[in-house]
Amino acid sequence: VFDNTANNFYITGVQLEVGKTATSFCHKSWEEDLNDCFRYCYIIEGNSDLIAFGYGRANGTTSAEVNVPLPVPIRNSPSITCSNNSAWGPSSSSTTTTAPSVRDWKEGKSDIALVFSGHSGLTNGRCTNVFCASGADLILTSEL
Repeated sequence: VFDNTANNFYITGVQLEVGKTATSFCHKSWEEDLNDCFRYCYIIEGNSDLIAFGYGRANGTTSAEVNVPLPVPIRNSPSITCSNNSAWGPSSSSTTTTAPSVRDWKEGKSDIALVFSGHSGLTNGRCTNVFCASGADLILTSEL
């Protein structure tokens, strides 16, 4: 199998461990593995306009503070990517490419508070929803 660099070698069912003592193999379901992955990276795919991911309130006329539900608590305060988002209030909407920031993250919580700034025309203190705009995704990464 190793006589040519064009050969492929496939392996599955391996569990690597630190130390000199092996433990029993840990069998996990697909759902358990997926939830473990969500602790490190969670993507809300925009696919098209108006994929809502956060609900909260306007803070002034240019910023929306919203809570985003998570499928499982994320490992630590994440880096956030969202190339294009829209904030919709009761009487106006605004789109921005300004990157969101974390307002509040707590270990073990299944939601995260984010700030989406760079908007205009929002009404302070009024309900605001934040959506993916122009097919953008909301990506939260919490690397090791």
